[in-house]
Amino acid sequence: MTDPTAKHMPARILVFLPEAAVSIVAKLNEEGYVANHVSSQADLEGKLTVGGYDLIVTTRPNIDIVRRVRPLPVVNIEVFLNVAQARAMSEAGSQLDMVALSRRINALVDRRSAPIAVPTTTKRRSCENAMMAKLTERIRAISNRFT
Repeated sequence: MTDPTAKHMPARILVFLPEAAVSIVAKLNEEGYVANHVSSQADLEGKLTVGGYDLIVTTRPNIDIVRRVRPLPVVNIEVFLNVAQARAMSEAGSQLDMVALSRRINALVDRRSAPIAVPTTTKRRSCENAMMAKLTERIRAISNRFT
């Protein structure tokens, strides 16, 4: 069973981007997430070894690096940047579609914390029994035609 207080805890996000992208971390923190930043693979491995992160924000070339270290959901930040206008990552914070990024983060975090609904054995059996009853009824109706 999930902890009811866990729903109110902000998502912990690790941002794996160059140093100039610190503005993205600031925006995530302003939105209420707990975001930290790493810019090297060694720092990434150190942070992920300790754990405690819900997801990683990075660029497409770095997704494979992240997945080799720890299997966590990854958000490709490039999808949420207006690349045509952002000439340098220092401009990325102002070109970031924060609303869309927040929606994506929330969808990933909610999916991980939501309990999976599995039909109980009783429900499954009652469904199977109902199907068998209908099948038996049809067989009797067909056999009654030939007798």
